[in-house]
Amino acid sequence: MKIKSRDNKIIKIFNKFKKFKYQYKYFLNIFLNFNKLILINKKNIYIIKNNKFKIWIKKKIKNNLLNIKINSNNLIIKNLLLLIIYIYNKQKIKNILKSKLLFFKKIKNFNKIINYNYKFIYEIIKHIKVYCLINLNNPFNN
Repeated sequence: MKIKSRDNKIIKIFNKFKKFKYQYKYFLNIFLNFNKLILINKKNIYIIKNNKFKIWIKKKIKNNLLNIKINSNNLIIKNLLLLIIYIYNKQKIKNILKSKLLFFKKIKNFNKIINYNYKFIYEIIKHIKVYCLINLNNPFNN
């Protein structure tokens, strides 16, 4: 499935809920559906910290496909990361660099769902794209 298709799928799922409380409940349960994507051991991994949470990121590119695993000690952040992982994991580097994620803009009440951590979304996406850009023409990725 392509990046845009995955992005649209997330938008469709969240927007089918009429009330905020159902969106929020679904968001909190994302971990139950997607946890296989992120469960990683926390050694030899890039760590992002702030005063509210920690994030562990492990990235690898093989055959020009990004394999990324992320975890956090904060449930809301973890679930947000799962959405990003769902979209970007096992995608071609060039497609990631060209992509424009829309789910966090097109889902009604999304800023409320994620407790207004939208700046954090941009930082993680930027981190992923910079990693892809650095590795774009790396001959050792094959």
